[in-house]
Amino acid sequence: MTRYTLPELPYDYAALEPHYSARLLELHHGKHHAAYVTGANATLEKLAQARDQGDFAAINQLQKSLAFHLSGHVLHSLFWRNMSPRGGGEPDGELGRAINEFFGSFAGMRGQLTRPHSTYRDRVGARSPGSHSASGWWSSKFTTTRGTSGTARYRCSCSTCGSTPITYSTST
Repeated sequence: MTRYTLPELPYDYAALEPHYSARLLELHHGKHHAAYVTGANATLEKLAQARDQGDFAAINQLQKSLAFHLSGHVLHSLFWRNMSPRGGGEPDGELGRAINEFFGSFAGMRGQLTRPHSTYRDRVGARSPGSHSASGWWSSKFTTTRGTSGTARYRCSCSTCGSTPITYSTST
């Protein structure tokens, strides 16, 4: 049976300071992302048992649980690779052109990926006064005329459409 593991970060926890605190990164990676990995592995075990017992009602629910945990794991794995101690600023080249084509500008992409998630957080009362946190993803195969975007609460497997998403997160 496949066992998922928490990937090592390609940088030290303090490498992204002052933009991303070492403590927050340690919690986000070591606890939050790890919970998706643990959840995926536990669900795989339960799924194997349900299949052995022919419990099709449980299988249906467990497949949804597995999709949730695996998408959280995949998106976080991409998130860590998309950040860099040497990163920042607006992208140029093919990625910059695609962002401008699909969103009008980098600021347009940032707004589209940030606002839906922060609006959801406002609605459910998940925000602290004076804080802002949002994340999302955007994928473009660059061979099509349309990009796809979504917020963290609407996860999907972009591998099924042959593309790899970039992730975006902001926290102030």
